[in-house]
Amino acid sequence: MLGLMMGCDEPEYATPNLAAKDTTFSAKVLFVHASPDAPALNLFVNNLPTAVGASVAYPQIQPTYTTIPLLATGGPSAGNTHLRAKAVSGQIGGVLGSADVVFRASGTNQNTFVANTRSSYTIFVTDTIARPKSRTPGTTDVGGIQLWSVADLFPSNPIPAGKSAIRFIHLAPNLKDTVTLVNSATGTTPFPKTISKTDRPTGKKGDLTNTHLRIYRNVFLEQTLTVDNVTFRANTNLNEYTVVDAGMYTYEVRTKTETGTLLVTMPPVTLVEGKIYTFYLRGKVGSTTTPLGVETILHN
Repeated sequence: MLGLMMGCDEPEYATPNLAAKDTTFSAKVLFVHASPDAPALNLFVNNLPTAVGASVAYPQIQPTYTTIPLLATGGPSAGNTHLRAKAVSGQIGGVLGSADVVFRASGTNQNTFVANTRSSYTIFVTDTIARPKSRTPGTTDVGGIQLWSVADLFPSNPIPAGKSAIRFIHLAPNLKDTVTLVNSATGTTPFPKTISKTDRPTGKKGDLTNTHLRIYRNVFLEQTLTVDNVTFRANTNLNEYTVVDAGMYTYEVRTKTETGTLLVTMPPVTLVEGKIYTFYLRGKVGSTTTPLGVETILHN
């Protein structure tokens, strides 16, 4: 899912009367500030402030998930939930000026946050305050920082004894290269480089390649595969977690390949048995005030 910010012409939605709605649907959100030049922000859900999403500054992570109501639209999903962030003091500045950052489901519509009930999501503040307005016809993206939603696809089965689960996301706004996470002790990535996919109509199997690489603000990989003269589209969510041995690691972030240019070496991190982690690359290339770095989110 992709959240996009709206500018000065963004309407102020009325605070819903939740008592008059079916509020049996809910989801959990974790608010993360990954924009290197944006001020501290407060997260609002349906125009109401959230206690644990208050005064989150770069590169902070709110301490725990917030359970939010989802106004029912039928089926396993629920929608009509408005997410926005306001500057703690003053204004956000840059392209937005005094406007809020408002979640949008895509760059060309007015849809609000839609989630599966009883699911968990991380809401990242991304990009920079100076990001220019999109030139795409019909866009609702007026530039500046954005809210971006990533589904937290936790392992469906218990994590095996002696194991942890990890994922890695690229959120450095001025780094256009693909990047990968590398175990400095082995020189290899902990993530699979190929993922097998099946074409449902024919049963043909093909491999998505380079699935260890990460593109900026993207966790969805789609490729055209041809197997025995059968061509089909295959995709996978790279926000799924990979199970690894628990223990202490020193990870590096490199461009393009496991032997590519070294960008960042993380401090040693201890992965605890049964725990689930997200690592994300943040900061700006060439900056001395907000240099590249990697933050760690502990989900459980």
